[in-house]
Amino acid sequence: MRFIILILSISIFGCSSNGSQEPVAQNNPTPSTQQSSKQSEQIKQADQVEHLEQVESSSYTQANEQYQGLLKKVKTTPNFEYVKALKLTYIHTEYYQPFMGKEAELIADMYSNIESKNWLACSDVSSKILATNYISLDAHYGAMACSFESNLVEQGKYHRTIMTHLLQAMWQSGDGLSPMSPLFCTSKSELYAFLKFSGFTLITQSLLEFEDKTYDVITVKDPDSNKEFELFFDISSQWQYGFKDIK
Repeated sequence: MRFIILILSISIFGCSSNGSQEPVAQNNPTPSTQQSSKQSEQIKQADQVEHLEQVESSSYTQANEQYQGLLKKVKTTPNFEYVKALKLTYIHTEYYQPFMGKEAELIADMYSNIESKNWLACSDVSSKILATNYISLDAHYGAMACSFESNLVEQGKYHRTIMTHLLQAMWQSGDGLSPMSPLFCTSKSELYAFLKFSGFTLITQSLLEFEDKTYDVITVKDPDSNKEFELFFDISSQWQYGFKDIK
């Protein structure tokens, strides 16, 4: 909210001894006073920014610890509840990058290695993605495929289990048929991977603002019925991340 302050300057005139009117000196701020006021405001703003950074850092520290603790559990006991909790915690950590960036390049590189059947390189790239984003559907798919092709069957089964739980967590968040029961999505890459691994064909995509939340509205084609319908994805966490520095 912006406030507009209207300042009214009133000129006061006095009478001199000869009857002529002379303006009385106004108490206007001097350049040095204005400079001092500006510096004080800058210091105040800097203090506010530092405070917000300290709060954010403290919040990240706690979320990071929770994420790492859950990650250890997922790696030893990959059940659905741990995987679901890992996903919900991940969006509050410093690792969360919903707009992909470097991860997009790694995902493209991983699929390129799968296509060229370079299983060792594929495994290496998928591990790099999982190092900062263990809820990546694409990375678990790559790790699964490369493990099976390298005859690392148990490792392949593990990544297939995690991938299945991540897809299940998405479906459990809502039926996706309206903004009242949307599918919860953490990133663009997750959305596209979800559509791909669910067998849907993306037809159109649009943005919707509804009751202070942001949604991706995706028209998809069902491979079984060949019918088209809309799916609503809650992408509010992505938008909150994008605007977190605007306070």
